[in-house]
Amino acid sequence: MTESTFPRSPLVIHVGFPKTATSTWQQNVFSRFEGALYLGMPFTDQKIESVCQDIQRLDSLCFDKKYPNSEFTQYLDSLCSTGKPVLLSNEVFTKREDGMAVPGVSDMGDVARRIRDAFGKAHIVLSIRKQEDCIPSFYLQYAYRYFRSGYLMKFNEYFRRHKQRGGRSIMADVDYWSIIEKYRHIFDPENVTVLVFEEFVSNPERYAKRMARVLDCESQQLLELINAPEKKVVNARVSQKSYLYMRFVSDFVPIKLRNLFQRIIPNRQQEKFRNAINRGPKANIQMNDEQVTFLHDLLSEGNRRIEQEYDIDLRQYGYTVKDT
Repeated sequence: MTESTFPRSPLVIHVGFPKTATSTWQQNVFSRFEGALYLGMPFTDQKIESVCQDIQRLDSLCFDKKYPNSEFTQYLDSLCSTGKPVLLSNEVFTKREDGMAVPGVSDMGDVARRIRDAFGKAHIVLSIRKQEDCIPSFYLQYAYRYFRSGYLMKFNEYFRRHKQRGGRSIMADVDYWSIIEKYRHIFDPENVTVLVFEEFVSNPERYAKRMARVLDCESQQLLELINAPEKKVVNARVSQKSYLYMRFVSDFVPIKLRNLFQRIIPNRQQEKFRNAINRGPKANIQMNDEQVTFLHDLLSEGNRRIEQEYDIDLRQYGYTVKDT
């Protein structure tokens, strides 16, 4: 392990989880916050982006030959000598490649080890979300991508497929404690902070205070960016009308006929139609009792450990938590 050759400013790495307002923080807060040197996402530094790509994609044999890398460590030292905290945010680190049109990594546990080998000592931040809400949110975010690929499967089929895939699926992605425990082992428990998405929604002031403690800054600075009138709407969920339209077309309109319509209808008219049906209430999917029971059996013990180790009351936000 190649460590820093002189004292660094704090290095904070926000590794996800996806669907916990990570893109909102990246684009509206982190990238505009002057109290830290922000490295991405979106990436502002080619060397950092290249290292992140190596962490996510390189075969382990290639990665282990390349890292630790003394040249990159010296470069990182120079970034960490400005007196400001250095901040990197990349939720792909905690998203598995699932073979269903969604990019990710092949081994999330090994990614944690690779982050340590490439970046050295760091403070890790993970944000979590109630799993019964997170899984439908994933499905709806990528609904249009599935639709464009030729077929928008129903949510029950989506859930069943991921359930069958086991360790390389959304089910494993939302097994938060298993991933948090890995980071605690590699970076030490005191260097791993867990935040709760539902607190960000219901009490952004308190959430901002927790994030500010990690970044060693005033929470008001973060709160002003969160509430800025020019903030971007990021990864908006499809509307109920749009979702029902895609379901109807997937079920009843042959793909050849859809392709014909796309060729003969001007792009501008297609865009107008998409914008029109995407207005109104957002799509909402409720899990059935069997799905909820499956998630309880899978996740309730891990959620209990998060409550225990981080003194967080997840029950108040509706998380499934095993009774002690």
